[in-house]
Amino acid sequence: MVIHVTAVFFASFILYNVWPGSSFFSWHPTCMCLAYGLVMYEAILVLSRQPILHIKWSTKLTIHWILQGMAVLLAVVGFLVIYQSKISKGKNHFETLHAKLGLVTLIATSVQAVGGLCAKYPKLIRRQLRPLTVKTLHRLAACITFNLGCISLITGLFSNWFLDQMADSHPWWKCLAALPPLMSVIVVLQVLKSVLPYFKKK
Repeated sequence: MVIHVTAVFFASFILYNVWPGSSFFSWHPTCMCLAYGLVMYEAILVLSRQPILHIKWSTKLTIHWILQGMAVLLAVVGFLVIYQSKISKGKNHFETLHAKLGLVTLIATSVQAVGGLCAKYPKLIRRQLRPLTVKTLHRLAACITFNLGCISLITGLFSNWFLDQMADSHPWWKCLAALPPLMSVIVVLQVLKSVLPYFKKK
């Protein structure tokens, strides 16, 4: 339960301070925080082998790809918002570390989405890779993609825009930068636990 509360608390804090709709730009951190800090995180956790309300594995998979679809959509919208915002202000694109990481993260997310389709429909590439191999690669790639998302969230917390938003707040809020790495560790451990049997068979 605590691992879920962590994500909800982080997302709630960000949304409260960016106040979605307060400006066109505010939709960028809103969408990205929801995509990587909550929806994608929960999409991965739902595949835990731990019993979750006695939900069947097939149902978990359905919930997983629905949530992942939502995460991808949110990420794309968030990207389009910041891209349009830069154009309207006459600013250059992808100049900061946060922007460059964000671009790499979005590309990885798009590739991972394609990998997810291959994992769901293994017949698409059965001649190239075995279904089990595809699923294992998908899980490992998910781990990398989520970690990129977490790093992007952390750099976003220390972007000039967000620091201006938090200028009148107590410095303790910076401790929240520890939450994305915590979520990242939880995801890494879950993924490793799921793929280790595959490598033992090898």
